[in-house]
Amino acid sequence: MSGKVIAVIVLIFSLLVIFAVVGLIIYAVRKQSKDNYLTQGLISDQELLRLIAAQPDGIMTVDRLVEQSGLNKKQAKSRLAYLQMQGIFDVHHGSWMKGHYSLKDPLVDKQIEGISKEPFLTVEDMLLLFKHHDYQLTYQKVCVSTGLPVSVIKEELNYFIKEKVVSKVQKTDPMGMYSRIMFLLEEPYRSNTNKFLEREKEMNLELEKIYIKELRTD
Repeated sequence: MSGKVIAVIVLIFSLLVIFAVVGLIIYAVRKQSKDNYLTQGLISDQELLRLIAAQPDGIMTVDRLVEQSGLNKKQAKSRLAYLQMQGIFDVHHGSWMKGHYSLKDPLVDKQIEGISKEPFLTVEDMLLLFKHHDYQLTYQKVCVSTGLPVSVIKEELNYFIKEKVVSKVQKTDPMGMYSRIMFLLEEPYRSNTNKFLEREKEMNLELEKIYIKELRTD
């Protein structure tokens, strides 16, 4: 077998391995998101954030969450890890690399009048949220204000990004690591919110579809 043939075989095998690993990672992330959604009935993301803010030291561990919620250890670990991956938590490690989770930002827990009862973000909800939070949104702000799971919020904000209504910006720390994720309203919607409302019917339909898709457990 010639050297060229061996090189081609090695290249093909390497690509297959890469695709397989990427596929497994995507599957694992999606499965974690689904599993976390199914445990919202035991403690919602909104309740979890409030629970952490209410701790005497503002710190939550897996063991403490098990004690203070209906979650088992595996579920508690998954929920905390997922929210940390979305940039909501800082994580501090103690002995044996035990994770201690705290909120990156102070919890602002004020009722917003007019938020819909829909189990997904509507266009009008988004406008109310932007106005209430000085036109700077985070996953934490949206979750606490609406009670929606972060997994649903993430998918729906991704839709607004795709539609060029919202932009996602990330702040980096001195080490070059992402430390903050924030969402801003794009032009012309930032200056003229009526432009946003003109797309309300079309967008609300798509947002409902995203929510229904997120409910699927297969």
